[in-house]
Order: sequence, then structure tokens, then C-alpha cells
Amino acid sequence: MREIKFRAKTKCCEIKWVYGHYYYDIVALEHNIVEGAIKWIIDPQTLGEYIGRKDKNSTEIYEGNVVEWRYSCADTSVFRGEVIYDCRVLEIGYEHNTTLFVGFILKCYDSINGKDEIWYTSISELAEYEVIGNIYENPELLEAS
Repeated sequence: MREIKFRAKTKCCEIKWVYGHYYYDIVALEHNIVEGAIKWIIDPQTLGEYIGRKDKNSTEIYEGNVVEWRYSCADTSVFRGEVIYDCRVLEIGYEHNTTLFVGFILKCYDSINGKDEIWYTSISELAEYEVIGNIYENPELLEAS
């Protein structure tokens, strides 16, 4: 069973990433993360859940991360995508069978024949991912190439 935890940027004092348990305070109308014994008021736009996996460098992967991967060691193509939580119909495998997938997936951007394309893929147990940034601090990483 995966560990349930979140990360977000703090909203006041020193702006930094905090990690822990998320809750919404209905009295103070604040989004919060409790990290250890400290309660942080967070920017809800930066909130992301831990997906239960680490990348090839043992970095935890969260929603909002930008990752790069290859499907195999022999594959020369490098793919890049944003980790999101969604409900999508995805094409799986070489025969392009469709299936409804609910959970963490990758939203990918490409420029094909001069036209920007967005496509989605499941997070494979076989691929080796590397976190290279996040959509909040490095939005340029997702620009179509």
C-alpha cells in the first residue's frame, strides 16, 4: 500500500516546499499541510499528491512533476510529461486497445508535423523515470519540442 502524503508551496513567511498531510481548515478557510509538528498555510494551486513511486535517483514523484523516461534501455527516444491525476480512456499496447484508466498518468506535449499535440500515457512499471522539475517552477520544460 502506498504512503498518502502531499507537497505544496507555503503561502506566507518563507516560500518553500513542504511535505506532509493535507487538510482544509473550514473555520479559517485555509489550505494546510502538517509537516511534523508544524502547520503550514499553503498555496492550493501548488498542491500535489505523492504517487507512491520514486524515480531512478530515488526522488519521490508527485503530481505536478515533470519527468523524462525511455521505455527501455535500448530505446533512443526520450519522452517528457507532466504527472497528473485523471480519468481517461487510454490506448494500451501495440494493438492500441482502449481502456478506462483512473489514477496517475502522464500528460505529454509534442510538436508533430508543425502541429502541437497533447497525448496521455499510463505510468509504466517498466519505464525508468527521472524527475527533471515541476510545472510551477519550470513550465518551459513542457513546451512542445
